[in-house]
Amino acid sequence: MNRNLSLVLSCSLVLLLATLTAGQTCGRIEGRTTSPEGWVIAGANIRLVNKTTKQTVTVKTDGNGKYSTCLAPGTYDVVVNALGYKLAKRKTIKVESTAKNLIDFTVKHDPKARVDQSHP
Repeated sequence: MNRNLSLVLSCSLVLLLATLTAGQTCGRIEGRTTSPEGWVIAGANIRLVNKTTKQTVTVKTDGNGKYSTCLAPGTYDVVVNALGYKLAKRKTIKVESTAKNLIDFTVKHDPKARVDQSHP
């Protein structure tokens, strides 16, 4: 009987720990993209590249210039690319499990700029 109780308690503990740690495998990066005048930049491409794995995630800003994504823990470079604006970059952003990083961008006008996702 004692052995069965120990087995049940052990299994319960494992399940409890698994439940508590589930969903804690990503960190959030979110922010807003605006022009120097404060205009929101809707539809901008936000590209996040994991510096170790080179895995790339691309999201777009919404109608309010906001973006948000959940990423595996690691270190990322972030690039904003929008038609009519210069590229904006942030390097070595550390993403930790369950943490939230607020990364806002102000992008400068460049009428010659075009959307090109080949830039790192």
